[in-house]
Amino acid sequence: MILSTGAELTWKQFIQQPQYKDLSLNEQVIAYDKYLTYLSNLRNSNINFQNKGILVTSKYVPSCVEGMDVVFLIDYTASMGDEIDALKLNISSIVQTIITESGGDYRLGLVIFDEYNGQGNTKYGTNVEYTSLPAAQRYVNYNAVANKSQWITALEVMSISNNPSFTTQLNKLNNTIELGAGAGGPEPGGIGFQQILNGITGEFRSNVSKLVILITDAQPGGDDDFYDATDDNFLHTVGTAAGVANVRALVLSQRNNLPNRGYRILANDSGGSFTQDSNLSPTTIIQIIQDICS
Repeated sequence: MILSTGAELTWKQFIQQPQYKDLSLNEQVIAYDKYLTYLSNLRNSNINFQNKGILVTSKYVPSCVEGMDVVFLIDYTASMGDEIDALKLNISSIVQTIITESGGDYRLGLVIFDEYNGQGNTKYGTNVEYTSLPAAQRYVNYNAVANKSQWITALEVMSISNNPSFTTQLNKLNNTIELGAGAGGPEPGGIGFQQILNGITGEFRSNVSKLVILITDAQPGGDDDFYDATDDNFLHTVGTAAGVANVRALVLSQRNNLPNRGYRILANDSGGSFTQDSNLSPTTIIQIIQDICS
């Protein structure tokens, strides 16, 4: 995507750009329409301040209409069964929102995070649904001092228009893949987010809207199952890295964290959003997506 808001490229100029010239005619038409829409949105929405000859503009973040890469990061601990089942029942409406907002140019990923006392105590570690996943999609960390292990699993990596396979994998949760445990109250959602940045669901595309929807009923707990200032510092680090990469955290939490605490840090530093909802309602997820896209 051309990021300049200067002279608009003609059709002939546009299709000579290296990233577009080898596409099919239909793909070129779609890309050019998105380019024109992007220019229109940018001109209408950016607030420019002219002050003594200095032009100040906000950081460019691709809009949803340019395409969407969306990863669902789900707390898979024992207290989340009802919320996960509700998500499964309503996923078609949620995905349809993504399809509509992206104009059909979307990719979906699915990651779960879980935690256990000890090193090998997991409910699904020997399940073929888990063991058959590529090793790159299975991250396990063990903190020997705290005697806690964190399990981060990518059940679906991002691929174009992958709603069918994404939905198949989601429906395995709390079904053919046993619901996890969670060693205590805080859970390792921050580590799960970091692993997404590290590529556990594949690399995000350039010049599309990049979103991670984190759904949890717990505080962040790092690798020791205990929430304190260390976790806030870690979330600042991860959130800042996400902000640089234009990956925005959309957090849906049962807990209403104080400003600059917990998952609010991740949302704020990444340029995303934090929503408190005691029911973790699927309709709230739809609203969050629509809000960030508008």
